[in-house]
Amino acid sequence: MIFWWTLGRSKKTKELARTRFERVIEAVYDPAFFEKAGIPDTIDGRFQVVGMFVALEMKLSSDKKDNQALFDHFFMNCEMGLREMGIGDVGIPKKLHKMMKAFHGHAEAYYQALATNNWDQVITDNIFGTVDTPPNKAHIKTIADRAKNYMKDYVDDQEHAA
Repeated sequence: MIFWWTLGRSKKTKELARTRFERVIEAVYDPAFFEKAGIPDTIDGRFQVVGMFVALEMKLSSDKKDNQALFDHFFMNCEMGLREMGIGDVGIPKKLHKMMKAFHGHAEAYYQALATNNWDQVITDNIFGTVDTPPNKAHIKTIADRAKNYMKDYVDDQEHAA
């Protein structure tokens, strides 16, 4: 299934998606961030936090084609991860469908949190939704601050480039 993800995409679009995804990974894959934020170091915890920042990255662009390429790149990586975990060809589409559906619902919640600056419930429900211990205020603040700074840094970079 992996080879289908990039069909019909220009080299420029695929490269932009890869660059944008790398920016997301740089923002989240920091062991100190995971520890300080209390993010569960599980497959679901990683999926949730990367998905959160992919959603934020998508919010930064109004180009539907580029956002679709980023979405596809993210889920191509998810598919590869599922395969590495040993999930076979039969189980992958079902698992990916479930993950994609969750991503879309969570993305809308993150956009709402950006608009209202109310992160408590969305972070608790999404990033910590599969763990028994809820996050504390410091965990939520760490994640929310990282998200807000991610958005702010992009705007600052755009202003400096202009």
